Amino acid sequence: MKITEPKISKVLTEGASLSEVLNPLMQNDDEVFRDFLLSDQTVEEMSLSGVEFSGCMFKNCKFVNCDMVKAFFVDCAFEACDLSNVDMHEASFIRVKFSNCRLVGSNLTYSSLNNTTVCDCNCRYSNMSSCSAKSTLFDSCDMTSAYMADMHLKSVTWDKCRLVEAEFLHTSLNGIDMRTNDISGMLLTGPELKGAIVTAQQACELSRLLGVTIK
Repeated sequence: MKITEPKISKVLTEGASLSEVLNPLMQNDDEVFRDFLLSDQTVEEMSLSGVEFSGCMFKNCKFVNCDMVKAFFVDCAFEACDLSNVDMHEASFIRVKFSNCRLVGSNLTYSSLNNTTVCDCNCRYSNMSSCSAKSTLFDSCDMTSAYMADMHLKSVTWDKCRLVEAEFLHTSLNGIDMRTNDISGMLLTGPELKGAIVTAQQACELSRLLGVTIK
């Protein structure tokens, strides 16, 4: 599956702090944050609700108790950032890449992922229920106990991910190749598996989860 990479300028303006750059924009009713590099920063107790980030790069940033509800990210990259427990309910991500990030317990309910890559990230206990994902790749991520019920998937790939006890209730896995992933204890009811591609060993594991005895 081909994912369109973020289109980020090679020349970015580096901000001393996120608040220093955002506050003037907010005062001018301009909620578009463009072509900035933010690195080695801790952002605390900041509301970024409804803010649009375009062509931005975040490196080694930590977001603490931040509100990103309905935020809009297009052509952005997050590298080695900590977004644990950040509320990103109804946020939109278009051509965004997360690499080596912490998304533990993050709230992505009703969010939208389009041409998004999540690579080598810790997504344990994240909530992606009712998320809409299109042309999205989860690569080598720990998604243990992630809640992914009622997701709407189109051209989505999980590759070499840890999906132990992840919950996929009411999320159709039709056409999804799960063979490279650890799906031990994955939670579903049965219909979600229709059309999924699994190994023989995974099929045996899933049959036990569904209460099926193979003799």
